[in-house]
Amino acid sequence: MPYGQSRVAIVVGTALWTMLVAGSAGAQDSAQASADSASKWHVDFGGLINAFVVNAKWDVGNNLESTTRVMSGFDPSKFNAHITAPHYRGLEVSGHFQFAPSIQSNKAKFAGESFEVRIAEVDVSGTFGTFEIGRGWSIFNAQAIINDAASLPGVGRIPSPDRGGPTFGRIGTGYTWTDFDPKVAYRTPDLGGFQLRVGIFDPIETPFGASSLPDNSGGTGVGALETQTPRVEAEATYAVKSDRAAFRVWAGGLGQSLKDKGTDSTTTITGVDGGAHVDVAGFGLTAAYTTSKGVGPSGFQGNGFVCDAAGCRSAKTDFWYGGANYTLSGKTTFGASYGEGNQKAKDGFSKVKNQLGMAFIHHQLSPQLYLTLEAHKFQSKTSDVISEKYRAFIVGTQFNF
Repeated sequence: MPYGQSRVAIVVGTALWTMLVAGSAGAQDSAQASADSASKWHVDFGGLINAFVVNAKWDVGNNLESTTRVMSGFDPSKFNAHITAPHYRGLEVSGHFQFAPSIQSNKAKFAGESFEVRIAEVDVSGTFGTFEIGRGWSIFNAQAIINDAASLPGVGRIPSPDRGGPTFGRIGTGYTWTDFDPKVAYRTPDLGGFQLRVGIFDPIETPFGASSLPDNSGGTGVGALETQTPRVEAEATYAVKSDRAAFRVWAGGLGQSLKDKGTDSTTTITGVDGGAHVDVAGFGLTAAYTTSKGVGPSGFQGNGFVCDAAGCRSAKTDFWYGGANYTLSGKTTFGASYGEGNQKAKDGFSKVKNQLGMAFIHHQLSPQLYLTLEAHKFQSKTSDVISEKYRAFIVGTQFNF
């Protein structure tokens, strides 16, 4: 019985898996919805819907709770709409919206605030590349998340027994959260496998919660916090592909400064990352590493700086993960991954070590329907003392359209 979880939950999950796999041979295909007008406007829609039954037990922290929930995964359900205008003098102008509802609340009957508008973006494309303007997928650590074969199509870290919204995947245990932000960005065309994304983003002044910060002003500053320049993010990728193998490497950077006008003190939110992913004859390997300041062990940018009477300072935190998987007959993927987030004890910040180990099976029931089995174990230590520890068993499904 994996991780000592509820025998009933595991038996039910295994039975559901068996029934769905047995019935997958009769599944039928379907198409993404799209439409063209006489004036050459084009509209198409797509997205995904997922749900996971999660059984988790906390051995340390969260009041030692046990819970079984029905919830969204790391990549929640979403609806995408794309509108493309008629081509004009070599330009393609398109608008993109993404709405991402979570299916569960914080164990309340009313699931308020479970609906995100993640993307509201205009793209202007041509032979020069693409300009991305509006709110959309950011850049730093994007490839580390996209190439996470374990938690991106699954659940990953569960932030608490009762929380609503998406789960955390490997945020804080392998990478930072790229997020969806206001931006003006540029993406080169594919230059023989090489591509660069770079952009300016609305700066961060308010930390994403104070739970990982020292016991002081919570990062709000003695005076007003000032950000004279935007946040800058960039990422370069190089990818090659053949009939039997594919290879991708990436490197990126993040930079932003901020100032407390009450003390005239400054600090930064910065990061550098790199990684690689390879697929050969059904086997996949991924490794990624990130070093950061001002992020903190939670993995959320801006959740690791403090400005108080002693001045501004930022936590130094490193993240990494490695994963391996094998896909059988193009339909069933078996895999495992492990990753950490490590904050250094410095400038009032405590030493923190987050660890997440995962094992998973993803099975394609039809061209659009997928089934997931996942088991994982999470542990967090603060100053070498275990502050949180839990184990989880998960079964879920996802429909892509």
